[in-house]
Amino acid sequence: MLLSAVAAALVGCGAGSATVPQVVESRASDPVASSSAATTSPSPRGVIATVDRVVDGDTIIADGLRIRLIGIDAPESVKPGSPVECWGPESSAALHDLLLPGSTVLLERDVERRDRYGRELAWVWTGDPLELTEVTLAKAGDVRALVVPPNGRHADLVAAAVAEAAAAHRGLWSGCEANGP
Repeated sequence: MLLSAVAAALVGCGAGSATVPQVVESRASDPVASSSAATTSPSPRGVIATVDRVVDGDTIIADGLRIRLIGIDAPESVKPGSPVECWGPESSAALHDLLLPGSTVLLERDVERRDRYGRELAWVWTGDPLELTEVTLAKAGDVRALVVPPNGRHADLVAAAVAEAAAAHRGLWSGCEANGP
């Protein structure tokens, strides 16, 4: 509700472009604060963006910016010069299904703004109520946890979701265990 209401307001006033990011701060009365602890965190704050396309299982283009999702690592599926890894296409398809072009997301920053490759870093929230995309992918077994300090704000949520998926042999844990957690 929060994300859709904010997005509707932004569209209505013509805001939300990449040059004028809209900052959203949650309040205690927002659905985010009362959502399940498994996929949400109290009061995420961030910038509303529109998904242009999904690159692979852990990278998207939103408002023209290349965004690397924090806290996860998807098996390779499109990296030039690298082989397609076990569960890479499935991981990429899972993110495609979650973040359709034109969908609205909330990008939450952590400590560092960019990675060593120049990609923007963000925790990506979507849905109604808001859910952390990284946790949704981890629960399904589509990604591994990846903590790159100092960016670890929601690392415990991702780690718990990965452990749950691995224990249940979901996704890449059903046949790619050689890739490791």
